[in-house]
Amino acid sequence: MTYDKRRAAKHEATTESARAIINSEAAQRNAKTDRLRAARMAQQPPVKEKARKRKPPGQESP
Repeated sequence: MTYDKRRAAKHEATTESARAIINSEAAQRNAKTDRLRAARMAQQPPVKEKARKRKPPGQESP
């Protein structure tokens, strides 16, 4: 029985470490996303140029 308890304890320690790493990476990813979103929202929106009208094919200017 002692062997099974040690295996379970080692398994739990590994699982806890993995979850801590995964949660840390997720927090870093979310912080980066928030930082980039804030930077994008702080920028001026691009000025759109008015589109030129196209002539239908076959019609040329004189």
